[in-house]
Amino acid sequence: MGGVGDVKAKETKQVPRHGVILCADARRVRGDAARARAAIDRASLCENCRPYVPARLSRMKLLPLLCLALLAGCARHDDGEIALVNPGFEAAPVAAAWVPGWTFSRHVGTDAYEFAVDDEVAAEGQKSLRMRRYAVQVYGALSQHVALAGHAGETIELSARLKTKEVGARGWVLVLTVIASTGNQQFRAAPMTGTQEFAETKIRAKLPEGVEAVDVGALLRDAGTGWIDDVRLRLAPAG
Repeated sequence: MGGVGDVKAKETKQVPRHGVILCADARRVRGDAARARAAIDRASLCENCRPYVPARLSRMKLLPLLCLALLAGCARHDDGEIALVNPGFEAAPVAAAWVPGWTFSRHVGTDAYEFAVDDEVAAEGQKSLRMRRYAVQVYGALSQHVALAGHAGETIELSARLKTKEVGARGWVLVLTVIASTGNQQFRAAPMTGTQEFAETKIRAKLPEGVEAVDVGALLRDAGTGWIDDVRLRLAPAG
């Protein structure tokens, strides 16, 4: 089970500077999806507010998406907490197979993952996010991009509640990627494996000079099913 003391850090060149990895289906989207992305770009939102939007999605259905992103994105509270979009996965999807605020991706090759909001399993509230691997693959990923410039030298803390069912040794892993002009660094909590009930996992990292943003999320690196709920991000007090 992961904890603050179990964090591993590694340099990575595979993480895009702006934290967005589109699946093959998303790259094929045209028409209304392109207009939706352009509208969101003009609102100057963070990268994960540029979702995959099916071409059949009407303009009226885009309004809740824009409002949600504008109201919830990238705000900081007095206690240091940084607001995430849909951190408890309670928001209703505006289109099939899309979860507001979050991006899904996988290793190149076989489509081997099911991503779904689970309204029967939750650590907090009524819902959680479930990821299941149904064929051999390297990893499936869930992520959200958060702009975070101007906080060099401060400590960032990511926490979430994770649950597993029959997950292999490589595990269901909470991940924090720090994106900076000097390079990207990824921090991973210890993998949660086997079958376990919801437990809180945390990652702490000191933000480097040139920090621009962070990506928060989870990786499923083996067979099985993982759930995530109650995702929180905050600037932790010194010490």
